Amino acid sequence: MKSPRRSEGHEQPLLLRHPRTVLAIAAVLLIALGVIGAGTENRLDPTTLDVPGTESLRGNEILEEHFGPSAPFAILLQGPAKAIDRQGPAMIRALRRQPQVTTLSPWDTGAVKRLRPKPDEALVLVDFHVGTRTAVNDVVPHLNHVLDETVHEPVEVTQTGYATLSRAIQDESIDATRNGELLAFPFLLVILLLVFRSPIAAAIPLAFGAITVVASRGILYFFTGWFEIDAFALTVCSMMGLALGVDYSLLLVSRFREELAAGTAPADAARLTRLHAGRTVVFAGSTLLLSMIVSLFLLPGALLASLAGTVCMVVILSVTVATVCGPAILTLVGPRVNLWRIGGPPREGRSRLMVLVSGALRRPAVATLVIGLVLLVFAGPAIGLKTGPPSPEQLARDNPARQDAELIDQTIGQGWDAPFQVVAVSREGPITGAKNLAAINEFQRKLAKTPGVQAVIGPERATKRVEPLQELGNAVLSSKGNYGPVKQLGKLGRSLAVAAGGVGQLREGITEASSGAGLLATGAGRAGKGAQLLANGLGRATSGSASPRGPNGWPAPRKRRRWGRSTSSWR
Repeated sequence: MKSPRRSEGHEQPLLLRHPRTVLAIAAVLLIALGVIGAGTENRLDPTTLDVPGTESLRGNEILEEHFGPSAPFAILLQGPAKAIDRQGPAMIRALRRQPQVTTLSPWDTGAVKRLRPKPDEALVLVDFHVGTRTAVNDVVPHLNHVLDETVHEPVEVTQTGYATLSRAIQDESIDATRNGELLAFPFLLVILLLVFRSPIAAAIPLAFGAITVVASRGILYFFTGWFEIDAFALTVCSMMGLALGVDYSLLLVSRFREELAAGTAPADAARLTRLHAGRTVVFAGSTLLLSMIVSLFLLPGALLASLAGTVCMVVILSVTVATVCGPAILTLVGPRVNLWRIGGPPREGRSRLMVLVSGALRRPAVATLVIGLVLLVFAGPAIGLKTGPPSPEQLARDNPARQDAELIDQTIGQGWDAPFQVVAVSREGPITGAKNLAAINEFQRKLAKTPGVQAVIGPERATKRVEPLQELGNAVLSSKGNYGPVKQLGKLGRSLAVAAGGVGQLREGITEASSGAGLLATGAGRAGKGAQLLANGLGRATSGSASPRGPNGWPAPRKRRRWGRSTSSWR
C-alpha cells in the first residue's frame, strides 16, 4: 500500500494545527448567529419605491415634513343597509380611539357620494399617520383585529391598501424562500453525489451552503439596526448564500481529493488546498464583491441598494467560511472524504468532464462562442419580464390579500387603496389666501373632469365658507385704519364669529377626509382658528378700547371695585 507523501520544509498554518479549536469556535458563532437570525424577518423594511432625485420623492418629503407620514387603507362594507348604518359608525369610533387616525366615510357631513354607491355597499377611507414599516408590521394586524371585533354578520368587511399588499407580498416571498430551500437541498445533494460519487464529499459543500445561509441571516439582523434593509434581502441571503457556499467549498473538496489521490498526507493536502484553491476562491469572491460595491453607487432606490449590500455581505461571509473552516474540516475528515464511494475510482484519462475541459482549452475562441450562445438562449426570457411596483398581480390568485383588493376594485372602482396625493405649497402668503384658494379650487374642478378620475377630495368647500370672512376683512382694511363706530365693530365682530364657526365646522369635516384631503385641511383649520381669535378680539373691542397685554400675550388683569372689594378680572 502506498504511504502518504509529506511535504518537507513547510510548517502548517495555525488554523490547520488546531482544527478542532477552529471548528469549535465556528460552531459557537454559528449557533449564536442562527438564534439571532430567527428574529430578522420582523426587522426588515417593506419595499419602498422612493428613488433619489425624482419629483415623486420630493413630493413625499414635502408631504411628510408638513403633514407627517401617511398609510391609507380602504375598507369595504357589504350587507343590509340598516346593518351597515349600525356597524359602520361603531367601527369608525373604534378606529378613532387612536389619535393618529383620520377617517372619511359616507356618514360624514358632505362626504364623497362615491363612498356609498348603493345602500348595501359603503366604503370607508382610513389613514394611519405612521411610517411604512410600522404600517406593515403593526397597523395591518391591528386593523384586522378592529374589523373582526366591530363588524360581524350579516355585514361582510374587506380592507386593502399599500401596507396590506406589501405585507402579503413580503410573507409570500419569505414562504417561497423557505420552500425553495427545502427543495434545493435534495436536488443539490443528488447533483453533488453525481459529481463526487461519495456521500461524505457531497455533504461538505451542502453543509457549507447551509452554514452561509444561517450565518448571513444573523448578520443581517444587526444590519437592520443601521440601514434600511428591504424584505427581499432575506431571499437574497438564501439564494446567494446557498449558491456561493456550495460553489466555493466544492472547489476546496475537489482540490483536496486530487491531492489525496496524488499521495499527499491529509494535513499537507489541506494546506495545499488552502493555498491554491483558497486563492481561487478569494479571487472569485473579490471580483463579485467589487462589482457589487460599484453597483451600490449606480443603483437607484433603497430596494436595489439593500439587495446589493446584502450580496456584498454574503460574498465576504462565504469566502471567510470556505477559507477558514474548509481546510480545518478537510484536515479532520482526511481520507474518509472518499468513504462509501459509489462505483470504482475514476480511471485516468477516461473522465468525460476533463475531455471537455481540455477541448475548450485547445480552442478557446470556439468554446467562448458556444458558451456565450447558450447563455444568451437562457437569458432570452428575461426580455419578457414586467417590472413595476408592488401590486395584487404579484400575489397568487388564491391569496386573500389579492382577492380583497380585486373585490374592492370591482365593487367601488380602482384607485381607492392607493390614491394620488397632491401637495400645494404657497410661496407668497398663506395657503388660505383668496388667490391661492381660488387657484386650488380651479385645479380641483379640472382634475375632477379628467377621464378615469374616481373622485377628488380637496378644499373646494373651504373656499366658499371662507369667502364671507375674506369680504369682511377686506372691508375693514379698506377703511385705512378708521374702523368706524364701536357699534359697527361689534356687528363686524359677530359676523366674523359666525364665519369663523363655519370654517371651524368645515375644518372638522375636512379633517375626517382621507390622507389626500387632509393635506390642505390643516391649512383651512389654521385659518379658522385665526378667524376665531380675530372675532373674539373684535367682539371685545365693542365695549371699549383695547386692553393692555401681559407678558404672554393675554390681556393684563385690571383692578376694579365691586361690592366694596378690590378684585381682578380678565377683559
